[in-house]
Amino acid sequence: MRIAVGIPTLNRPDDVRRTVNSILENTEVPDAIYVADQSDDDRTKNVCEELSKNSKGVEVVYLRMDRKGLTHARNRILDEVAEKYDVVTFLDDDVVLDKSYIFEVKNTFKQNPQITGVTGRILNVNLRILKSSFRAILRGEIDIFLGMFLPPRVNKYFVTTYPIILPFQKNIMRAQWLSGGNVSYRVSDITGRRFEEQFILYSCGEDLIFSYGLHQEGKKLVLNPRVRLVHLESPAARITGKAKLLMMLGYKLYAMAKFRPKEKVNELFKKYVRHISSSSNKRDIEELMKVIAECKEDILRGDLKILNERIIALLHVQT
Repeated sequence: MRIAVGIPTLNRPDDVRRTVNSILENTEVPDAIYVADQSDDDRTKNVCEELSKNSKGVEVVYLRMDRKGLTHARNRILDEVAEKYDVVTFLDDDVVLDKSYIFEVKNTFKQNPQITGVTGRILNVNLRILKSSFRAILRGEIDIFLGMFLPPRVNKYFVTTYPIILPFQKNIMRAQWLSGGNVSYRVSDITGRRFEEQFILYSCGEDLIFSYGLHQEGKKLVLNPRVRLVHLESPAARITGKAKLLMMLGYKLYAMAKFRPKEKVNELFKKYVRHISSSSNKRDIEELMKVIAECKEDILRGDLKILNERIIALLHVQT
């Protein structure tokens, strides 16, 4: 079974070095590592050239992207691996893999030919899940609270849940969505599929759109607790503030329009707004909801052009 790892990255050369080294230190290494670089300089390119000189026979392929965008980078990686590999693993550029990560991914697909996608256990998120779950109780969101005891789920208004996984839990569990920075797909099962390139830059929720679409079609997605990594959550090159909040609101509305009954979308979106308002500045929410109102009909038709223009405008203001 041939496996390739794809790593989209933006202005994080040191994180890329750490991530790639953790891949190369695995007990079983992939056949190739593709680094899709959207950076503003050549530092990541230089890191990849350095790593390729001592890569233990693993091909380290540097891909210079023509524009920024996580989904654009993912699709470039898909183009590169098509018909060459059996499995593609997408990783964030700021993770450290358990030494058996690649072995466990390959073994999951070998032992389960009906599985399309696999995500793994993120070792350093249990406390965060616990806190967010209890905040959900205070908001009356019982389904989100219960999510910490259940396999990865997507609720009606597109809030995702991920379980607290204890060390003794080893069995794979069926999932409705897969986290994009810690995911592997059987290439033959996703041939012809594309990540949504209307989702720009950081592309909040692109992994949900892609994986949930597979789930809706009956493809088998799983979480395997034996597939383990740590997500360091690098502070570099992150979208924050109102721009990120507008992206979250607009892209969630797009997801609801894509996957939920048309007559339910407005009601469900209101629930999502209430959910996100509990952890956001209410004045910011009120301001951004006016923006959503102006481009809502376009979003419901699947056109994100005006929304994306507003996101970019906010980024310029923030910087």
